[in-house]
Amino acid sequence: MVKKSQLICVILTTQRNPYFEIRSLGQEKTWAQAKYSLGTEIFYAHGNMYGSIGKLFDNFREYIRLKHGYTSKLLGLFERIIFFPFMNYLPKYQIIKKDSKAADLKIQMPDFYITLRWKLLVILNYFINETDKDYILITTTSSYIRFDILIKYLSKLPKYNLYYGSLPWAGAKFISGSNRLISRDVAKKILINRKAWRPDIIEDVEMGNLLQSIGIHPLGTPLVNIDSMAQVSSVPSKVLNENYHFRLKSGSRKDRLDIQIMNSLHGRITKL
Repeated sequence: MVKKSQLICVILTTQRNPYFEIRSLGQEKTWAQAKYSLGTEIFYAHGNMYGSIGKLFDNFREYIRLKHGYTSKLLGLFERIIFFPFMNYLPKYQIIKKDSKAADLKIQMPDFYITLRWKLLVILNYFINETDKDYILITTTSSYIRFDILIKYLSKLPKYNLYYGSLPWAGAKFISGSNRLISRDVAKKILINRKAWRPDIIEDVEMGNLLQSIGIHPLGTPLVNIDSMAQVSSVPSKVLNENYHFRLKSGSRKDRLDIQIMNSLHGRITKL
């Protein structure tokens, strides 16, 4: 009998490729299967798909934001003004169950980069109001999770004020969006203080900023990247047995190797 899990796992994704293919041919063929999740309920969270005009808007907005210059600052100011009336807004959502596969948490909002803030608020609101779990793990389609190791971690981590996961670099003040483990009380505090969560800053950085402003600081370990087939073979077994999260993002958006890496890594882990 599988012991009742203390957490839910939510995977941030979109319905577009390469992300949908990574989900269906990578995660759902490996670690996201029920026999590996050890009783942990898994959801794929995504918004509504958009057309070619929406894609152009999303890409252009990211291009401006990443320039980090005067134009980027103007864009940020404009977005803070435009979205100010909607800072407390929580979009509607729908849970879509798919036989034995992980369910979809479909959020009624376009899947733009700018809307990631609202997607995360819906995810946290679902966690608080629709489950009785102690923790939520928020990850991405480029990730591989070992629930057997994660459950051991939970037995050693605090139940309160937990903002844990992968630090993108030593001394980082935020947890990487690919691996965020949050306790129930912290999720509540984010929702209560959501009006202070700026929409114009990349969401994992800004979540860290918000939590630091209310006295909650990140607790984490170095990010483990496996971005090539060669690394799958060379990474020490000790590393595979001591970490529950592996980031597999590789290649360009049009030529990703995540699926091959994920299946190869899964083959190696199941033989440990």
